[in-house]
Amino acid sequence: MTAYKCLFRAIEGVKPGARYRDIGEEVTRVAHRRDASVVKSYCGHGIGTLFHCAPNVPHYAKNKAVGAMKTGHVFTIEPMINAGDWKDATWPDGWTAVTKDGSRSAQYEHTMVVTDDGVDVLTARNEKSPRVFPWTDPDHLSTEP
Repeated sequence: MTAYKCLFRAIEGVKPGARYRDIGEEVTRVAHRRDASVVKSYCGHGIGTLFHCAPNVPHYAKNKAVGAMKTGHVFTIEPMINAGDWKDATWPDGWTAVTKDGSRSAQYEHTMVVTDDGVDVLTARNEKSPRVFPWTDPDHLSTEP
């Protein structure tokens, strides 16, 4: 549930003029309040002519991401949250990521577009989507830590 709350807290800050680096501050704030850490090796990214393109959207605090959101920007937020230390390792298959300390990890992501008055989550579930996550019920959607 922590990774889910981190994602939605970050989405709340998406609007024209917001800085990409501030996403990491919000994600880290929620994670730390819940005794979790934020993986620093991966980040969200822009979606455009190329799939993984600028901007880079780090999910950890004190990152050096540049740029501010503008209407029409399309990007992902996809924090990876660990129950233990933030460090990760990649298996020899070059794809599988695991925590170095063997702790549990979770990751959620959404793709969104910045609108004139905020954000439109393009990958949001709708009323016809199957209910697969019990914590997505309206009474669980608070992003408070």
